[in-house]
Amino acid sequence: MAFTREIQTSLRADFMSSFKDQAANFTISKLPWFSASDAPKNGGEDELESSLTLSIPSGSGTMDPNTLIKSADVWFPDGSVVLRASDTLFRAYSGILALHSSVFKDLFTLPQPLDDSESFDECPLIALQDGEEELRDFLRVVHDWSYLYSVSNDLSVLLNLLRMSTKYDVIPLRARVIQLLATHFPRDPLQHPYLPPTSSYPLLFPLPKDVQLTIRAANIFRETNALSLIPAALFACCGLSPDSLLGPRAVPDASNSNPTTTSPFGNDTLNTHSHSLSPENLYTVLKARSTLILFTRQHIFGYAFTPRDPPTCLTPAICRLARADWAEPINKATSRPGEQDGWINPLSPGTYLACMTRVACRRCVVELRESFEKGRKELWEGLPGVFGLDPWERLSVVDVGEENVIA
Repeated sequence: MAFTREIQTSLRADFMSSFKDQAANFTISKLPWFSASDAPKNGGEDELESSLTLSIPSGSGTMDPNTLIKSADVWFPDGSVVLRASDTLFRAYSGILALHSSVFKDLFTLPQPLDDSESFDECPLIALQDGEEELRDFLRVVHDWSYLYSVSNDLSVLLNLLRMSTKYDVIPLRARVIQLLATHFPRDPLQHPYLPPTSSYPLLFPLPKDVQLTIRAANIFRETNALSLIPAALFACCGLSPDSLLGPRAVPDASNSNPTTTSPFGNDTLNTHSHSLSPENLYTVLKARSTLILFTRQHIFGYAFTPRDPPTCLTPAICRLARADWAEPINKATSRPGEQDGWINPLSPGTYLACMTRVACRRCVVELRESFEKGRKELWEGLPGVFGLDPWERLSVVDVGEENVIA
């Protein structure tokens, strides 16, 4: 899947114009994998807005070689092009880049300007608007595909690769990375009935150390239109506290008149460099949380939270007490300001089944087990719709074609 001829023509025209005008940038406003026909309808939006920007230093640029650092990971002495990300330089092979990426292929086949362009070690120098780690991971994989398998469980690297492979139109790499990310953000976390999702897919229930990574994943999945990964990532974000979802806000500090960053629900200072959910993801998650909380309490743990005695119950008084003993501490723990306002993990039984099995009558145990399993399945099957997405079946075929996956 490459750029359309119209986009390629526009790209070349803009590129040549930038040289004539001594400009440094050209922009492609349409991402190569996107088409209006398969656009997700999220929040009433019919089109995915994103851009790809390359910055090409002109001959009049002022580059201080003393501030630049050669990459220790990607520097081939006989490479034919030097790519720059921030102050780090990567020497790579233009032929390999052009072979795998239609974007680089178009870039390298464009006519070169007659005036002197910036160079480094007698190679053309191209400055890219990418992060140093993103470009490093991307170049390592493109030059040595085995690197992908050495980082198959490194979520941060996989996110870098998803973003870069999408941006530079390396479709086989994008397809394989989506497959690897699906082992962390699955379509069906309940497929193994004897393996609890909390142990099989820990990122669905992020610990404090994983919060920023989870938020970044949700944002990148949305940015790159990796539709099949979005529901699980947004579900993981729903399990975060309001503090984590809304992020820090700046408030004046009376002692020094400088703003400090604090939690909107408390007085603790937060990391000012932390990731926060994109506006679309934040709106979607906050809207979905109340729906998920209500469904979880009514249909998954309904036996404990619904004040009724099942008609088949053998010991109503004892079973009623068992429900109260489990539900009341849960209600208290999830209703304090700044806490998770009623959120209960809908996929894991926690102490629920164990407590009920010890105390409740056998008929109530059968009923609560059936409602628990049925409720979990219904919730996950309908999860994409809760987030304004198409059903799982459609999401799974939109991302990439299987024939493009790296074996």
